[in-house]
Amino acid sequence: MLRVHGRRLCCIRLAAAFLLVSFVQVMWSPLQLGVTQHHVIRTPITVRPAALTEPSTKEGAELHCSDLNATSVDGVRWTPVPSPQLGEAGPYCVLYNWLLAALQPAANQSVTLCTHATADGAAQHAPLLAAAWSAPVSLAVFVLPGEAGALAGRLAYLRRCDASFRRHVSVHLVLERRRPPALARLPAVAAQGADCERPPAPAEPSRRRQLGLPYPVNVARNAARRAARTRFVLVSDAELVPSPSAVTMFMDMLARQSRDQALLAGRVRSPLANATNKQYRRVYVLPVFEVQNRLPTSKADLIRMAQAKEAVWFHRYVCPHCQKFPGVNQYFSRPFTPGRLQPLSIVKREVPYHRWEPIYIGTQAEPLYDERLSWEGKQDKMTQMTELCLRGYRLVILDQVFLTHVPQPGGIRRQPGFTDPSDVWRARFVSQNQRVYDSIIHGLKLKYGGDTKRCVVNTRKVKKA
Repeated sequence: MLRVHGRRLCCIRLAAAFLLVSFVQVMWSPLQLGVTQHHVIRTPITVRPAALTEPSTKEGAELHCSDLNATSVDGVRWTPVPSPQLGEAGPYCVLYNWLLAALQPAANQSVTLCTHATADGAAQHAPLLAAAWSAPVSLAVFVLPGEAGALAGRLAYLRRCDASFRRHVSVHLVLERRRPPALARLPAVAAQGADCERPPAPAEPSRRRQLGLPYPVNVARNAARRAARTRFVLVSDAELVPSPSAVTMFMDMLARQSRDQALLAGRVRSPLANATNKQYRRVYVLPVFEVQNRLPTSKADLIRMAQAKEAVWFHRYVCPHCQKFPGVNQYFSRPFTPGRLQPLSIVKREVPYHRWEPIYIGTQAEPLYDERLSWEGKQDKMTQMTELCLRGYRLVILDQVFLTHVPQPGGIRRQPGFTDPSDVWRARFVSQNQRVYDSIIHGLKLKYGGDTKRCVVNTRKVKKA
């Protein structure tokens, strides 16, 4: 009996050991796959088949963009990819074409408005932009965990109930690697229904400030531009509303100039040719204004508002150099033909306009915005404009298409600096941006060499590491 009992006990111990080894192997294999087998997507907007996975929302998790592959509850496959400039070295991923516009014009027939927003502001600004632009809008939205579901509901409502939004707006998500939303739990926006008689509740304020997170404005700008399917793009901010008929007038102007500049149809020069031929290094500037209480309906209306002190160039009293453009006085006094767009002047962004941050219609040939710069830290567009100057770009200021900041509470802003106590938290990001800015400018001086003083002055020396 003792011998039989001993054999049984031995068999039980062997079986337990076998089960323990098998358990360890099963648990260890996914961890190994999660660490070593990352399928990195090199082509930014290519969508690959992806297995259904539930991305971790644990903060601090080191995830590659390919780890966030997911299939929605409707069977739509989503594949985030690295951000356009920093790639896998950066902290952000982009999910392109989460929502695709119904209309997709040919590349040479329109201009895409490339803009960006936070999850709580996207549904607020997109309908106004779609109606004003009446052409493709590429919208990149920065989304934190807990925000994507509510955003999907608001966008589903707009897609069903707002014709301009449905026809023109494509939406892309910018995700933080350490805090990705659970994509696999989301329905596809296009598949959701909505009751047009019952609009969704306003968005809850983003937790970004509570978490002390910067807004990756240049990641969003680059993503929106990269997703554009037209040759010409206008990279702008969501609060800046285009003047009526801007796209139609711009394309008509190019058509009139097509014989000399070879910009349309089969004679279109490639972005690469534009980037290497100084004759074609040009962009088209839309002046930016702010108003007291309403948006102007035309250039003539804008002139009347300016004469009544109800409109000024944007940030005139807050940051005079930011949007004051050469010939601003002539812009209001020079005669123009309504509906027939013409260049007001052709300039370069050189001293004394070396701090000017124009917003312009360009192509994919222009440099990307540096993704290390945050919105909170300011100067986020400055380095890109400096590089345009160093490349010898000409800036064509247009005479009657423009952008207007949506009216703000209190009207035209007149106090510079951090006037709102809630903005004090931005101070540390300003310091960070300044260090990055100095480093970028130092690199541009080394890259382009020669005389850079016409484009850059009074920059601080970069300390050697």
